[in-house]
Amino acid sequence: MKTQKIFSKEMIKDWSLYEQQLKNYPTVSQMFGSILEKWVSALDNPFSILWFRQLFENKLDYLDNLLTSLHEKNTSIINDKIVKELINEKSIKEENLIDKVVSLNGELLTYKYLTDKFSKVEPLESYGDFVCNDAIIVSVKSKTIADYNCFLIGEYIHGLLYLKDYALLKNYEFFIEEIDGISYSFRKKILKFIKNDFVKLINGLPEPMNEYDYKSLIKCYNYDGPLTVTADKFICNNQKKMEFILTYQNKTLKMKLQYKLDDRINNINGVKVYYPDEEKYILANIESSIDDWLTEFDSKSQKDNQKTFWGWINIPVTYLHENGFLADKEKVKKELEQKYIKKTTKLFFVFIRMSALK
Repeated sequence: MKTQKIFSKEMIKDWSLYEQQLKNYPTVSQMFGSILEKWVSALDNPFSILWFRQLFENKLDYLDNLLTSLHEKNTSIINDKIVKELINEKSIKEENLIDKVVSLNGELLTYKYLTDKFSKVEPLESYGDFVCNDAIIVSVKSKTIADYNCFLIGEYIHGLLYLKDYALLKNYEFFIEEIDGISYSFRKKILKFIKNDFVKLINGLPEPMNEYDYKSLIKCYNYDGPLTVTADKFICNNQKKMEFILTYQNKTLKMKLQYKLDDRINNINGVKVYYPDEEKYILANIESSIDDWLTEFDSKSQKDNQKTFWGWINIPVTYLHENGFLADKEKVKKELEQKYIKKTTKLFFVFIRMSALK
């Protein structure tokens, strides 16, 4: 297995490190180079963002090829939609850009489909995103990732695996469970704990002597407000495990760690973060957004009777849900078909598997 590169905190803030790598991807460099440089300057850890990890794992060919194809067919789509959107991005923070990159990968695949199908595709500013062959208006929506907080925390942890100070975390699998929701302020405290005190707490846990030996530690941290962390290291089925219960204002996040049995788990896709007992893809988690968009599509389709209207919804499927989605794919498809069976608008539901973006 190829050894993953690791860096000091100073090195990841040096743009020359990324500039050298970008030479392998000329179209990405040409279109996104100045934007990525801005991100490196603003971000605490660029490796929490999928594109930067793929850059160093030589997995960015799909993006370079996709941008090249779109640029050759329709320059205005890239410049007027994607580049403009990234330049105008107001919040350059890990938690915003993690989701932004997932959304943009979906949008780019949508644009490729349209430019392959239609000879003329132009950006639209009003009640749709594109007008195709002057006859079809397409409105594109991208669903925020289901269980977004757990996904974001996993991506953030994976970014830390590229830093020397957090090398200890590479030894574990992570199981994360969100209880009763996570507010924005709670999530900020979780990320600060992971960055500042997580490794120190792991190193400070007493070693259990047997399966009945539990020695909980309770730590109180202040990250612009209190965060309580209860930590245990214990033996279960002859394997050492750890559990961390983070609480803030009656909200709880549980995080379990166990030693990796398979070192291949640490790959480009992300930290293996998932619910221990989750096996199904739960469509209900995103149905409310889909229902709202279907209503919105109906309203938009009535604004121009001279043109056909299409509604397009991109739905990311993260590593957390991929196995469950593949197992229940036909069931999910039938459930969606029932939702739009009476709709006159043509609808596209595109599930984008994160592991396929490599």
